[in-house]
Amino acid sequence: MDTDLKTIRKSTHMAFNDYLVREGLKPITITNHLRMISRYTDTYGEPTGNQEEIISNIKKGNTTSIQLNMIGTISKWRQMKELEVKLIREHIHTLHSQFQEEKNKKSLDTTLPSVQDITNEMDRLYDTKQYLGYVILYLFTTFTTRNMDLIANVVYDESETNDTDNWFIVSNDKVIWRRQKYKTFKNYGVKEHTITNEKVLSAIKQLSHILKENDNVDRVVKKYTKNIGGITEGSICKIMLLENQTAQNYKRISQNRGTDTNTLLTSYDISIPLELQSN
Repeated sequence: MDTDLKTIRKSTHMAFNDYLVREGLKPITITNHLRMISRYTDTYGEPTGNQEEIISNIKKGNTTSIQLNMIGTISKWRQMKELEVKLIREHIHTLHSQFQEEKNKKSLDTTLPSVQDITNEMDRLYDTKQYLGYVILYLFTTFTTRNMDLIANVVYDESETNDTDNWFIVSNDKVIWRRQKYKTFKNYGVKEHTITNEKVLSAIKQLSHILKENDNVDRVVKKYTKNIGGITEGSICKIMLLENQTAQNYKRISQNRGTDTNTLLTSYDISIPLELQSN
């Protein structure tokens, strides 16, 4: 990024941040707006010019959900600058309609199993004593983590653990899943989950590990999802996002997975809920 662009970005951030704070928006909403205005200004400069040109720029290489988020940000930015936003607001309504149509099509997509389908398969795996498969599906559906997080040993004493790997520490009435080795560990640090589900506890007690470093993880996962389309962790995460499209659920999944909400939803082309966009 050259010096002029850095200067533009810094001044834009400061002024826009102050404006959004005065508007009373939530910190997460402000962060999303700043990210979107940076994404635009890094390529096209400040959106001060012709509204038709701005709309054209937004369309280039962006999904409908990203376009919707970006144009909402630019609308607020131009209001701050007291610039005309009539065409931009009209396009926001157009994008809302377009996104709803796409969302409806996705809801009719029968290529992905439902949460109930996954639950039924989990029950079958447990009943047939395929405990590893049951535990894998439970962890993916409950915590929506990545494959790497499941590379972990099962132990029964804290002294058997270290500070670098992932562990399932089992006691009589619970198991603690300690994650110290996952994709975004440097940003989010150690994560721990306490699991008290009796079936899960019973199943984990039959195992010495979940996944191993040298496993072909996708192959292991697909072995246990072959009856529900051979889905992998990415598909399961998308299913769980679409199942409950609320800000609370998105925040929970984001926190468990160790990624910010906007990045998570962008990865799966899912729009940020209004609860996260408004104050």
